[in-house]
This record gives sequence, C-alpha cells and structure tokens, in this order.
Amino acid sequence: MKFSTNYQPHLQRSRFRVFVYGSLRKGFGNHALLQQPSTKLIAFATIRAKLFTEHWGWPFICFSRSNKDCVVGEIYEVDYATFQRLDSLEGYRPGTAWSLFNRKHATATLVRSSASNSFVAQDHWELHNLNATVIRSHFKVKVWVYEGGSGLQHGSAKTEINSGDWKIAKEEHTNNWPLHHRDATPSYRTQTSQKKIDVDQPFVTSHTSLPSSCKSIAKTAE
Repeated sequence: MKFSTNYQPHLQRSRFRVFVYGSLRKGFGNHALLQQPSTKLIAFATIRAKLFTEHWGWPFICFSRSNKDCVVGEIYEVDYATFQRLDSLEGYRPGTAWSLFNRKHATATLVRSSASNSFVAQDHWELHNLNATVIRSHFKVKVWVYEGGSGLQHGSAKTEINSGDWKIAKEEHTNNWPLHHRDATPSYRTQTSQKKIDVDQPFVTSHTSLPSSCKSIAKTAE
C-alpha cells in the first residue's frame, strides 16, 4: 500500500492499530519505538500465522489458514509518524519486490489478560472503542502486521517456533546457548546492519481453552 501525497494531512491526523509479535514487544530493544506519549498498548491478541526466525536475530511470520497456527502479541495504536518509523524499521518498501517485511491487514483475536481479567490493556479502553467484530462469541479487530518478505519466507536457514511466542522462545534459546556465545546474539535489527530483501484465531474466555501453541499468552499478557 503506497500512500498518495495528496492525503498526507489526513494521514498525519490518523491513528493506526499495529500487531507486534517480536522485537517490538515490551522487553525487547525495538520496543523503544513504541515508547511515545501518543502510543497506547490497547490489547493482547493472537493472529493465525506461523512464527519463524533466522539465526535468532529476530522473528517473522507467514500467514496460515490453519486454526492450529497461532502467534501471540500485542496491539498498539500509533500515530502516523510512528507508523512511518515502523515501516522504515521493517524495511517495508511499498510497490517494490525488495521489502524485508510486507505490511498487511490481518484479523487479530483479543485475548483476556490474566492480570486484569480484561480484554483490553488500558482501563479507559472499552470494547466498543476498538470496533471489535463479534463472530461466534469471539472478539476480532482489524490490525496492521508485518509479514516476512519473500527473501525471509524462502530462506534456507529459517527455524519454526512452534510455541508462537517469540518472548518465550528467545528466553529458552538464550538459556540453552553456551555462555561465551550469548553476547554475540543480535538483540534487534537496525536498517544499517541488514540488506533489504524482499486470520483469525478463536477468541478465548480462559487461557486453558487456548490451543497448545498459544497457552504462553497466559504468561505474557500481564
């Protein structure tokens, strides 16, 4: 999707919902991009996709049609300036075949937080503020999400993360890695260090009813 310059004033006043699942989540290096006064964490959620990584530097997703494939993450509402920074971070180049990641619309399913027993992360947010669609008692919202580009999806070094949770997978990988190698692990990507290459999961009313691949959300949605 390429924005026309004719609509810049309108876009600059717009807000965008973005689902993040990797280095932009809380606790990782790129989360600093979301630590802006105008950025709000509004919900924990899942999307129907598979999670992969190359060399454990960062993860990427490939959308899936299977209900068994589930990736967990967080939904943030951001302004246009932050939206552009995210595009830059992800190496997204609309209209070209050389995007590291491609930004796409997807359907996210809200997950109840185990800490607040709520569907939303902020007290001032209500479900009607999210324009959530109710499908078979499942609350779903439209979000933007970055899917791995063709270079990542067809890479020979990719490793699938069966849990669908980058935070838990990264912790387990770090704990199992020899100590003298841990400092060499890239914590997050930057544009200068990498060349640019180019759903919906049932809502749950309790963590015990999540698919096995998504039960980790009960630990992360705090």
